[in-house]
Amino acid sequence: MKGSVDMADNKDAMAKPPIRRRPGARFNPASNVALPPIRRRPPSVAAASPPDVKTRKRSPFVTGLLAVILAAAIGWAGYNGWRAYRAYQADRAAQERAREARAAQVALKARQTAVFEQALNDGEWDRARAVLDEMSDQGFDLTDQARAMEQAQLRRKRALAEAFAAAETAGDADAMTVQRSALMEAWPTDEDLEDWATRIKAVVAERDRRGRIDRLWADYRQRLADRELYRADRALASLGALGADTAGERAKLVRTVRLPGGGDMRFRWIPPGEFLMGSPDSEAGRSADEARRRVTLSKGFWLGETEVTQAQWASVTGHSPSEFEGAKRPVENVTWRDVLGFINRMNEAAGRQRYRLPTEAEWEYACRAGAATPFYTGSRLSADQANYDGNYPYGGGPKGVYRRETSPVASFAPNAWGLYDMHGNVWEWIADRYAPYENGPVVDPQGADLIRYTERVVRGGGWGDFAERCRCAARFKKRPRDHFNVIGFRVVSEP
Repeated sequence: MKGSVDMADNKDAMAKPPIRRRPGARFNPASNVALPPIRRRPPSVAAASPPDVKTRKRSPFVTGLLAVILAAAIGWAGYNGWRAYRAYQADRAAQERAREARAAQVALKARQTAVFEQALNDGEWDRARAVLDEMSDQGFDLTDQARAMEQAQLRRKRALAEAFAAAETAGDADAMTVQRSALMEAWPTDEDLEDWATRIKAVVAERDRRGRIDRLWADYRQRLADRELYRADRALASLGALGADTAGERAKLVRTVRLPGGGDMRFRWIPPGEFLMGSPDSEAGRSADEARRRVTLSKGFWLGETEVTQAQWASVTGHSPSEFEGAKRPVENVTWRDVLGFINRMNEAAGRQRYRLPTEAEWEYACRAGAATPFYTGSRLSADQANYDGNYPYGGGPKGVYRRETSPVASFAPNAWGLYDMHGNVWEWIADRYAPYENGPVVDPQGADLIRYTERVVRGGGWGDFAERCRCAARFKKRPRDHFNVIGFRVVSEP
């Protein structure tokens, strides 16, 4: 039985005593012998002195596997070394390229800086700005260049301002305009542009003024040479208005005299010269007593600019006998003797024999003022040029107004020597006795001196006469005691 077998076995077992093992002892089951225990060393001692055990013999498989692992480790280490070397080489190449790029940038900046400085030296501001813009796009530091451009611009502007001021001093508006254009090109919004424009306008105006002055002086001298004294005087007036110093020249043309009772009388200078006195046979309306002859006046004289006015007469005599009242109207209703009394009072106030009536030759010479035509206005005389009976014009001219009275003096244009109303308004008393002209050329004629010629000459025509009686050569006579509202006079002042 199974149970009995087990029991027999148990009996054998029970016959042998059990082997007691000490803790840590080894046991060999085969011999049922207890082996001596293995003495264990501490970890530190074991690491320092490995146990002297006998190396087991490895199998070829393990050996091969270890060789493969070792080879793989060596290969991996080599591969990593190769990668590290490649990375090192790439880094060195990148550093070299960066160094070359920096050197190229430095060289480029140096070249562009040289171009920029050359543009500044040449004053090519647009080119300099273009170089700066290009350098800015390339990321360069432009602090020094910006400072250099600012300083160059300041120097340039200072130079422009100095050149502008020099041109202004010289009155050269063209050079000033060039400098302003340069300023506008460099600084289009500069605040000085408006001021410079104003100064240029002032110089241009001054240049034009000086040009006009030069032209007027030339015209004045030509008028003097041509004995067109009125136009010369007008040129002087224009010169004075432009600021020219004309005091010395005006004294040659106009003299102003203070009258005894107050008020002034102006005289015009009549230069010496010669002319044909009288009228040609072909002149319409002429009379037989106008025989033509050559007359020379060796001395110049001053002749009243206008007929003597009522205000001037009253300032000397204290009253006015005129029919047509008006301070600026010519005095009329005066006899030849009344006129001499007026002139004597002027001479007494002057302290010498300075004033007189003109001779007939002096009057016609002054009336013509170089003209050889019937009137100093030409071959015709209109009612817009003189005060006469406009119903009877001369030379086929149109009819005009008949005023029936005197006009204020200087109401019409003067002749070339600045004398007013030599035609019309009132007849003018002359110093000469009325007599036929002497035959042949004469010098400084004084008129007839024979007692039998008692009438005195009147010249110029009046407000109630036809135009032909107002001609330069027309003569008329009146007795010294006659006085009419159509007769006045003007005065000569000796040089």
